[in-house]
Amino acid sequence: MRPTDHLRTLAGDDWIAATTHPFCAELANGNLPLSKMRRYLAQDYQFIDEFVRLLASAIAQAPSLADSVPAAQFLAVITGPENTYFLRSFEALDMNDDAQNPDPAAPTADFIALMQDAAASGRYELMLAVLVVAEWVYLS
Repeated sequence: MRPTDHLRTLAGDDWIAATTHPFCAELANGNLPLSKMRRYLAQDYQFIDEFVRLLASAIAQAPSLADSVPAAQFLAVITGPENTYFLRSFEALDMNDDAQNPDPAAPTADFIALMQDAAASGRYELMLAVLVVAEWVYLS
């Protein structure tokens, strides 16, 4: 078993809650109400800055060039096409500056703090754990 699979198994109910929440089903099925989509995008966009910093920190702390290359390639995606995705979505959903930049919800603020702590730790394995969970939840 891969270490990431083992860690996911240890997360148990928390993992299931994060990946099977009704919001996730609505989003995946394409029937999320626009008001929820606007809120989701605005909250999601708030942590991009810290996510980029965490990913850059992981690249800097990677034990080898081979370990840093996938993260560097991913960083290019996050700061390129994915960033414009948010901006294009805000425009398409007619979201003004206030709607794009609300106060962070508690989970958003908590996740930002987690990313900041992981980046500040200087520990590659902690950074990688946060990055893997974040992206794996999205993929699931």
